[in-house]
Amino acid sequence: MNTAQNACVKVTFEVRLEVKSCPTDPEQWSNTIQIHPVGIEEMLTATVFLDCDCPCELPENTVRMQPF
Repeated sequence: MNTAQNACVKVTFEVRLEVKSCPTDPEQWSNTIQIHPVGIEEMLTATVFLDCDCPCELPENTVRMQPF
């Protein structure tokens, strides 16, 4: 029995996505991304939904942070 083939590998992903602007076409507001480390066949698949109808970015909904 080859123990290298049966070894369990723990992989941790830290992903940060930043949307600069929303596409004008609402059909483009969701995307599927795949992330995989080199040398490992498994991958993380995530579907990202952009909340482009959210009023959170309107100036009246912006909270200004005070410096420390």
